[in-house]
Amino acid sequence: MTTYLLVITAYIVAYGIIKIVMSSVKNPNKNWYSGLFILFFGGISAFRNHTVGTDTNLYAYLYQHMGMTSGITTLKNSKFPLYELYNVILYKLGESPQIIIIFNAFVVIILMSSVIYFWENQYFVVSILYVTLYFFFISMNISRQFVAMSILMFGVTELFKGKRVKFWTFYFMAILIHSTAVIGIVFYVLFRIKWTFRKNLILTGLTAATLLLYSKLVNLFIIIFPIYGGYLGESRGITLETQSNGNQLILTLFYLMFVILGNYFIARDYDLNYKDYQKLRFLNAIMIISTMIGIFFYNNILINRISIYFTIYAILYIPKILKLISKKLTKNIFKQKIILNYLDLVTIIITFIPMIFQLAKNISGVVPYSFM
Repeated sequence: MTTYLLVITAYIVAYGIIKIVMSSVKNPNKNWYSGLFILFFGGISAFRNHTVGTDTNLYAYLYQHMGMTSGITTLKNSKFPLYELYNVILYKLGESPQIIIIFNAFVVIILMSSVIYFWENQYFVVSILYVTLYFFFISMNISRQFVAMSILMFGVTELFKGKRVKFWTFYFMAILIHSTAVIGIVFYVLFRIKWTFRKNLILTGLTAATLLLYSKLVNLFIIIFPIYGGYLGESRGITLETQSNGNQLILTLFYLMFVILGNYFIARDYDLNYKDYQKLRFLNAIMIISTMIGIFFYNNILINRISIYFTIYAILYIPKILKLISKKLTKNIFKQKIILNYLDLVTIIITFIPMIFQLAKNISGVVPYSFM
C-alpha cells in the first residue's frame, strides 16, 4: 500500500509544480498534465510483477499460449479474436509475458487520459478520482476488460464530436476484445435522447422494471456468453457476494447523492452552454442506471463486472456536479474557483477512505506491490 500512496503523493506534487509553472505561461500546453498521469500511473501498472493483480498471471499465460499456438483457424474460432490477434502481434516482439502487461497498462492509461482530456478541464480531480475510486487498481486485475472499456469510452468521446462511424468502429473493436462490451449499445441510445427531468424519471422506472426481470435476463446473458456461468454457480448470481461486500453499497450511495443533485440541476434547466449541458444529461442518465444497479445488486459479482462500464463515468460526472454547486453558491467567478477548489479537496479526501479500505482488504490482489 505504501508504494501506491507514494506514487499518488509524487503525482500530486509534480502536478502542482507543473500547474505553477504553467500559470506564468501565456498559452500553456495542457499535454503536460496528461503526460504526468501516463508516466506515474501507466508506469506503476506496466512495470509491476506478475504477482500484482489476481488475474495478471492468467494474462501472462494466455499471452504465451496464444503467441505459440494461434493461427488463422484459432483466430476465427476465438472468443476474443482482436485481443488474441493483438497478443500474437506483440509476441513477435518478444516472448516475455511482461510485454503484454506493459502494453495493456499503457493502452488503458493513454486512452483514459484522452477521455479525461476531452470530457473535463478539471484534469487533476478527474485523474485522482480514477485512482481513489479504485478503477485504477481494478484495471491491474481485469486488464482485458479495461482495454475494452477504455476503447469504448474513447469511442463515446468520438460520438460527442459527431463522428458516429468512429464510435461504431471502436464499439465493435471493444466487443472483439471483451464480449461484455456489447453493453456499450446503451451509450448510443442514451446519447440520442434529449434528457429532461421527466425522462430521467421514466429511465429510473424502466431500469427498476428491468432489474425485476433480472433472473430471466441473466439466464439469457449466460446463454449468449456461457463463459460467465462460472460467476453464478447454482444460485444464478442472486446471492453471491463480491470481495468488497457493503463497501460497494456505500460507494453507490455516495454516487446517488450526486445523481440527486444532477437531477436537481437538470430540473432547473441550469444555465450551461449546449455542449456542457449535453454532456451533463448524458452522464446523468448513465449514473442513474449505475446507482440503481449498485443498490439492487451491490453484492453480485457478475452484475458488478458489467456495471463497471457505467460506474466508471462517475469520475467525469462528479466534477461537473461540483462545478455546478460552486456556480449555484455564488455568481462571482473568482469565488466560484475558490469554492470549487474546496469542494474538489473535500471530495478527494472522502474518496480516499474507500480506497484505503479496499487496499487494506487487498481487493483485486494489488497488495503488496513489487516491480518486475
